[in-house]
Amino acid sequence: MVNQSAIFNPRTALDSHHITLYLQRWVGAGDTQSRNEAYDLIYNHLYEIATRILNRERGAHRIQAEELVSEVFIRLNSGKLPQVCNRQHFYSICALTMRRIIIDMARRCRCEAQGGNYILVSIHESIPQRSTKAIDILIFDEALKRLAEIDEELGHLVELRVFLGMTLDEIADVQGVSLRKVKDNWKFAKHWLGRELA
Repeated sequence: MVNQSAIFNPRTALDSHHITLYLQRWVGAGDTQSRNEAYDLIYNHLYEIATRILNRERGAHRIQAEELVSEVFIRLNSGKLPQVCNRQHFYSICALTMRRIIIDMARRCRCEAQGGNYILVSIHESIPQRSTKAIDILIFDEALKRLAEIDEELGHLVELRVFLGMTLDEIADVQGVSLRKVKDNWKFAKHWLGRELA
């Protein structure tokens, strides 16, 4: 069940200003000092996001929140960062990177155990399912990929809503679209996924 409290609670105005400034310098100019400063300011918040995501899964080969945050920064530093619109957008990039790390881990578990180990994810309560509200994360990932093939924006919306627990208002802000459009898209996406997962 999605935590109803918003993930992206604002910090102090000073920290918010500094985080935005450091992110712009890091992403825009590749300034490693700004990257380090940003890391120091946002580590605790990323740790909270990592903990919240990991609490939604159960199964074999669990990773610790500290390891997950470290792996996120390794992946972000090893590749080209997408253009960051704002601090909230950056947090969503980090959180979705965490999801991909966990999905990669689930695939490795499946190969090593020849199908014996599963990582389950709790699904949003408004998505209809036949029984349990936990499903094999790889099955859900495949359904999400099929949805993204229909409409990439829909796939991104579900990631933000199901995995991160973002509100529809927050998603509208991150995606740069109207709240009405997000509500319509969410209505379509949850019914589509309910049918696919039934």
